[in-house]
Amino acid sequence: MSRGRVLITDCETRGVLAAARGLADAGFEVAAARSSGARSAAAHWSRSVAERLSLPDPVSDEAGFVAALEQVVSRGHFRVLLPGSDASLLDISHGRERLESQVRIGLPPSESVRRCLDKTDLAVAAAHHELDPPPTTLCRSSAEAIELARQLGFPVMVKPLSSVVGNVSRRRMSSALLTDADALAQAVADFGGSALIQEYVTGSVVSFAGVFADARLLGEAVSRYHRTWPPRAGNVCYSETIAPREALRARVVALLRELGWEGLFELELIERGDASWYAIDLNPRPYGSLALAIGAGANLPAIWCEHLLGSSPQAVTASPGVFYRWMDADLRHGLWQLRNGNGTRSRAGGVLSTHRGVVHPYFRGADPGPGVARLVEVGRRTAEHARPARRPA
Repeated sequence: MSRGRVLITDCETRGVLAAARGLADAGFEVAAARSSGARSAAAHWSRSVAERLSLPDPVSDEAGFVAALEQVVSRGHFRVLLPGSDASLLDISHGRERLESQVRIGLPPSESVRRCLDKTDLAVAAAHHELDPPPTTLCRSSAEAIELARQLGFPVMVKPLSSVVGNVSRRRMSSALLTDADALAQAVADFGGSALIQEYVTGSVVSFAGVFADARLLGEAVSRYHRTWPPRAGNVCYSETIAPREALRARVVALLRELGWEGLFELELIERGDASWYAIDLNPRPYGSLALAIGAGANLPAIWCEHLLGSSPQAVTASPGVFYRWMDADLRHGLWQLRNGNGTRSRAGGVLSTHRGVVHPYFRGADPGPGVARLVEVGRRTAEHARPARRPA
């Protein structure tokens, strides 16, 4: 029998697909909503999803998104609502008074949600707990950003103040590693005229993910990135779970307490050579490599829903030594190595070879639909990039 119905938004993302599978594996009935502007939604192809919905884009149409969501949950069938992106998290937080009487959302106060999405607040709070980010400066103009970048030396990381930029006309923006002044000026303009300029530092990236509630960890999954796409500052495409270190756990818990967060989260860090860490990003919702945590025995979305529904789930830690591979991104990483002469040919060949016993975000033997959908999407994008541009008559 079903343990209850869960509605999750933004099902076009890898993290939400993993959450839907994890919830279904734990006995929940899952409804997955895609954004109307999304071109594809792999989770809609999944056997884990019992109901497929479409909602207005939470980035460009906050009012429409909340109104449509209120109409859906007013049916009274859903026990839990999970936001799947930063934009939907922000919108649901703003519209909580219209939703909380119908469905459990479990969000902390609006100010805590705002702080967890604000990269400046993250930097300040992380510094209080020995998780200082790399040297970071808020710049209020392109000229100021370029001057600072020249002092630091290119490349530099440029970050929006929040992943959702703008008030009336909002946009979803991501951090980027930039190598020249022109690109930096354009990025600052795209971010609305202000940006965080961060010194580029190298090191092993560590993901500390989990469920935080009642001022404690209900579940945790720590992993180390082996490869990313893009290669120098991108999303993880090959990683491995590792045993959590008590010193890091204590600092992460203290940081989340200060920010006031409750729910699913992932904190990305750069491991320094002196056994300390730089905090670089916080994702307070389902994140890209969530499938790894679930595959390693820490079903974080199910733990969070169980907590919201009043049970007391036993604290769980992901098993070390489990690998994650985002196939098409990792293949692009290997091709990049070959084309750019980075590393030996055998090393690139190792990236391009197949791997067994690995958790994949899309491909799953008992649930092949999302893998097929991803192949179709990658093929479509490849064809579009290969198509020659039309010349004027």
